[in-house]
Amino acid sequence: MSARIETEKLRRLQLGVKFWRPSAPQVTRALEAADRAGLSRQDLRLLALNKDVRVSNGEVEVRRSTWPALLGLCGLVIVILGWAYLVLLVLASPAGIFAKGAGVALISLIFWFLWPGFSIYTLRAHKAVEQAGAEVEELARRGPRTHAAVQPLRKD
Repeated sequence: MSARIETEKLRRLQLGVKFWRPSAPQVTRALEAADRAGLSRQDLRLLALNKDVRVSNGEVEVRRSTWPALLGLCGLVIVILGWAYLVLLVLASPAGIFAKGAGVALISLIFWFLWPGFSIYTLRAHKAVEQAGAEVEELARRGPRTHAAVQPLRKD
């Protein structure tokens, strides 16, 4: 029995690696079905990572609201303003034109490199909900509902 328990823990953690977060079994089944159906794995990972897919009243549902989009837009503005501030600091420095150009290029390169991380907290998560949310819910409704049969270990 302990080998079976550890195997199930390992399986759950492997699915957690695949979708960036271990989730409830119903959510994992819905995400796997959506992955098999050809939905973007990046969108599915973001749904799982942000806990936008959850089980409510025994049904898998995707959280949809307007405030994450507004917060994402605010985050996007903050990132752009941070980039613009650093660029303006470089341009206002007394360095030569080539040094200023190299500084602007370096700052832009760093922000370009960090953008995938920044985008998780800006509009990418909301876009994932819009693109994959309805399909995940539909696949979860159509999917098989499996329930484990509970067998007593000993009869009293």
